[in-house]
Amino acid sequence: MADDLAFQCQCSAVQGKLRNASRGANTRFTCYCDDCQVFAHHLGHAALLDPNGGTDACHASTSQLEIHQGTDHLATLKVANRPLRPVLRWYCRTCSTPLFNTYDNAKLALFGLILANTAPQQRDSLLGPSRGVIWRQIATGDLSARKDANIAAILIRLVGRQISARFSGDWRGCPLFDQVSGASIVVPLQLSTDERTASQAAITSRAF
Repeated sequence: MADDLAFQCQCSAVQGKLRNASRGANTRFTCYCDDCQVFAHHLGHAALLDPNGGTDACHASTSQLEIHQGTDHLATLKVANRPLRPVLRWYCRTCSTPLFNTYDNAKLALFGLILANTAPQQRDSLLGPSRGVIWRQIATGDLSARKDANIAAILIRLVGRQISARFSGDWRGCPLFDQVSGASIVVPLQLSTDERTASQAAITSRAF
């Protein structure tokens, strides 16, 4: 369909789409948090970040995700060993392309698509420009020309999606999780302290 946003990893092993993508249904923003930056650096794909270390992403309903091929090529990683950050970072285990972010259980219904794996013209047409930046204090370089995203609005929309997915059962439609238990379809890896330290050092050196 014309309003579906296609994506694929760099080796094309994983391909799919975000169904019915639009400015109204999805929230596009640029994230500069340390976890997003560590994820890209650890996988060797810092080039997918913008010059200030940002990840172009959008939040969506988990049921919007459709994977055409490559489910067996997916792997997932926890980059933060903290209970308050139960986020899974999904990537292609063949080419290590960062792909998605979710919570660690489908019932929590968070899905973030990394937009570097989509066609620029299509994503701009469907989603419009980024609504702003989050975690600017961790960015490298000058972001004074960029506006802040409305965090409250992002969180309200996120919670709304979670409540809707829980009561409608839409959380069962995400192909990254078991439809009964809500557990991820692959066992998550945990980034070690040494691995995280190495990635953070790479972020620091990138700033100079």
